[in-house]
Amino acid sequence: MTETATTTPRLSKQLEAVKNLMADRVWRTLPDIQSAIPLEASTQSISARLRDLRKKKFGNFLVEKRSTGSEGLYEYRLDMGQFNPEPTQMPAPTSKTFDGDAVFRAAEELVERAQACSLDFVAGDAEAARAQDLTAKVITDIVALVKEHSA
Repeated sequence: MTETATTTPRLSKQLEAVKNLMADRVWRTLPDIQSAIPLEASTQSISARLRDLRKKKFGNFLVEKRSTGSEGLYEYRLDMGQFNPEPTQMPAPTSKTFDGDAVFRAAEELVERAQACSLDFVAGDAEAARAQDLTAKVITDIVALVKEHSA
């Protein structure tokens, strides 16, 4: 849906409501967020607002996601003190050939990001667990990157 003068205020209100609720860094599912904000919003809209919070123009915040253990149900947490890392861009493949050097350079960059995140969180157990989560995500990104460019 294209934003218009009538939808922009509605989306701005949703964004502020989600941001204000999630500022406490508590893990919540989309239905939890939906029931806690004072506006009518679908879980799809709430998910979109969480994605918006990752964008530079809306704060570039770190929005973490983890599985609840129930299939397909996730919890989200907003960390307004951390910023969403820039995604690593791979060069577009010009053919089906595998550019190992490009993948290796991108993988090195991802590992450096993971190490930087880990160094930021040496203070305690909760931070160490978060650093491990971020490192696991980076490793997952590396694997996906290699799979994508080796096909």
